[in-house]
Parts: sequence; structure tokens; C-alpha cells
Amino acid sequence: MLELPSEGHLSGPETMKGLVGTSVTVECPYDKRYGDHKKYWCKETLFSCSTLVTTNHNSEKERKSISDNKSSKEFTVIMNELKKEDEGLYQCGIERTLLSDRSFRDETTSVYVQVKGKGTLLCLIMLAVSLLVFVLEGGPCLHFIYGILWLDFLEFLESLFYSFFDIKTQSFAEPIFFIYRDLKTKLVLLVLCIFSLLTIQNQH
Repeated sequence: MLELPSEGHLSGPETMKGLVGTSVTVECPYDKRYGDHKKYWCKETLFSCSTLVTTNHNSEKERKSISDNKSSKEFTVIMNELKKEDEGLYQCGIERTLLSDRSFRDETTSVYVQVKGKGTLLCLIMLAVSLLVFVLEGGPCLHFIYGILWLDFLEFLESLFYSFFDIKTQSFAEPIFFIYRDLKTKLVLLVLCIFSLLTIQNQH
């Protein structure tokens, strides 16, 4: 006799939230009977669920990984370096077979992953301040210091701001924000910084 999946054999969070560039960790507890079964993480499409990583093979692929802790009876999925396009409906899944489970359907539970954009409010404030310093002081060095060295701190404040108010942001300023994190941009600003110092020294 074939069995349909019964409730309570697999569970997980309904929603997970993360910022662009950060990571989310999804933990999916399961019934002890599924200790030796293959677990997987898939993203729902219109007609199916596209498998991304599995515990039997391909446990790490394209910023995603999956691991199975049989002692605690839960498997964990980690999505790293989140992108806006990662947002969507996913499934924690356990593969079931007719031979071992007398079932033709896998155990699954849906998890919605929400990815919030970065680089909006504080990014624009930081950009305005650094440009103002650049114009008023006329020094690429100060622009380099304000525009680069404070980025990590401002990014930290920004993540706290959006987490506290639970704001779903629009990522229109992300290209402006991330250009300052580009290595080539940093090197150009550093060269300008050194050049301005040499120019000032020659004038004196």
C-alpha cells in the first residue's frame, strides 16, 4: 500500500531574511526514520523544484552548501554571498522511494528566502559627504579616507538600520555603493592620493 507524506516528518522556517552580500542558514529538522535518506535543497519554479545541492553528492555548489547532522536529526543549508535574484521560494526535501518508504512523493517543506538590498540610504549619505569633502578640501587623500576606510563601518550601520526597522529596500544605489569596493577603484584613488601629496610637497 502506497503512503502519502504525513505531517511532522520534516519541518523548517517559513521565512528567512538576509542582506545582499551576506548569508542565510536554514535548518530543517526531520524524523529519525530519515537518517540515511538523501536530503536536498531546491528552488521552486513554475512547474517543478530545481535541485541546487544534495547530501549524497554536490553538497557544495554556486555559493550554496548542505550538510546532514544525523545525531541531531536535522540538515542545514547555507546560502552565501546573497544576490537579489536569490530571493524566492525554496524547499527542504527528503528523497523517498517505493522500496524503502512505500511512497511515491518526497517529504518537503517550503521556505521563502527574502533578500534585502543594500546601499540605499546610508550609501547616498556617505557619497554626498565624501564628495563634499573632496570638493571643499580638494584632496583625493581625504576622499580616499572618507570613501574607502569607512565603508565597512557604514555598511554595518546600514545592516543594523534595515534589520531594526525591517525595511524591504530598493537596491537602486547598489552600483554606486559597490564601485567603491572595487580593487581597481581603490588603487586609482590611492594613486591620486599619492600624486596630490607629491604636488603639495613640490609647491612648498
